[in-house]
Amino acid sequence: MIGLFGGTFDPIHNGHLKVVTQVCAEMSLEEIIVVPAGYPYMKNDVLTSPENRLRMVELALDGLPKLSVSDTEIKRCGPSYTADTFRELQAIRSNQEISVIMGMDAVLGIPRWDNPKEFIDLCKIIAITRPNHQAIETSKLYEQYENANISILPISTPDISSTEIRERVAGGRDFKHMVPKKVAEFIIDNQLYLPGP
Repeated sequence: MIGLFGGTFDPIHNGHLKVVTQVCAEMSLEEIIVVPAGYPYMKNDVLTSPENRLRMVELALDGLPKLSVSDTEIKRCGPSYTADTFRELQAIRSNQEISVIMGMDAVLGIPRWDNPKEFIDLCKIIAITRPNHQAIETSKLYEQYENANISILPISTPDISSTEIRERVAGGRDFKHMVPKKVAEFIIDNQLYLPGP
């Protein structure tokens, strides 16, 4: 089985890497494909170009086994939809089972997506949550969508967010401990997330 892990990655950080490496190990996945969103239709706070976000993901994954990056959403015109990406990947990897890896907040937000039933019917989901999570909320999804196939995987992740990293960079505060070294260098070299004139 392979995993599909999408996101804006603005920027990718050590929390993301902890998730993918641990999911890969605990679910015995052959590979996880990390897919930076081109133009995510539900997010308005993306500050960095798709090309720069893709490059940061490439730098973060460099040398890490079983992890690869796909530019399929960045090449696609228009908004990024996970179901479309899943179909494209399924066509390429037709002999492999694919699961979509998502944070629990995103899983619980599926009913607000365009065509949520289509996505639930189409995809197996690995829902990442913190230890001691109560499964009561996910039971609501099963009530709404009888075909939901969701595996819940508790993972202890560092308390890091891309928003905090952007704020630290803009404020001139240290952020290098929150991202891989090559990503930190890329952010500095390209003057990303600095306040405008």
